[in-house]
Amino acid sequence: MAKVIKFRMEQVFREHFVRDYEFLSDSTLFEANMFIGKELGHDVCDMKTFYLADNNGNILETYDTFTIPDDEEGKCAMDKVRLCDIITSADRHLIWIVEVMKFYGDFFDSLINMEYSLQPIDVSDPKPEFTYPRVAFAHGDTFGSDDDEDYEDEKSIFDEMMDEFGDFGGDDSYDDEY
Repeated sequence: MAKVIKFRMEQVFREHFVRDYEFLSDSTLFEANMFIGKELGHDVCDMKTFYLADNNGNILETYDTFTIPDDEEGKCAMDKVRLCDIITSADRHLIWIVEVMKFYGDFFDSLINMEYSLQPIDVSDPKPEFTYPRVAFAHGDTFGSDDDEDYEDEKSIFDEMMDEFGDFGGDDSYDDEY
C-alpha cells in the first residue's frame, strides 16, 4: 500500500511563502509537477525541472518533463520516476526550478527563474477523508502574484542599512575631469 509523503516547499529568496504538499508515494514526478504548477498558477509553457539533491546541495539527478534521445546530461523524464524511488532517506530533497516563459513574436524568451525547495518532512499512511495529492498547509503567495504589493513595504536588512546613506549626496566641490 502506498504511503503519503509530505513535503515542505519554500520559495528560495522569498520568506513569505511556504506550502506543505502531500503526495502518494507511488505518484510520479510529472504528477507532482502538474499538481504544484496548477496550484501555484504556473503556465504549462513554463519550463519546469526537478533536481534531486542531498543535504549538501549536491545535485544527484535531473528530471525534465521530457527527455531528448542520446542526451549527454543523462536527464530522466518526470513521468518515469516515482517519488518512492528517489526519496529514500531524509537527507534527500527536491529542487523545482520554473522558467517563466513569454512569447515574443516567433520565439519564447525566459523572463525569470523561480527556485523552490521541497524537503520531505513526514511519511504516513493515507487518511480516508483526504484525496491525494493535496495542499495540507499554505502561507503566502508566489513571486509575481497580485499580492506582491503587500511585501513591497517590507524592507530587507540591506535596504534598511542603506537607508542611512540615502541622504548622502557626496562632495560636489571636486572636479570630475581629474
